[in-house]
Amino acid sequence: MLTNAEWNRLSAVLKRGYHHIAPAVALLLVTTMRVSEALLRFRWEAVDLDRCILKLGRAKAGRREVPLLGDPLRIIFSHAEFM
Repeated sequence: MLTNAEWNRLSAVLKRGYHHIAPAVALLLVTTMRVSEALLRFRWEAVDLDRCILKLGRAKAGRREVPLLGDPLRIIFSHAEFM
């Protein structure tokens, strides 16, 4: 969870030239995944669009599934061209 001040600083940095990672940061924030789960181990084949989940095989707490309804699903679809 970010404070308003932290969010404002992060947004300013992303707008200054790191806009290419903004979707990954957004996915991380809206799903509350750890950085190692969302950014370092993300694989398109782990996205189950039929069930709207992201399957995490090596999460800190073991295997788990992250719901992708609403904002997370929009983020994924906005970058589907990379699939």
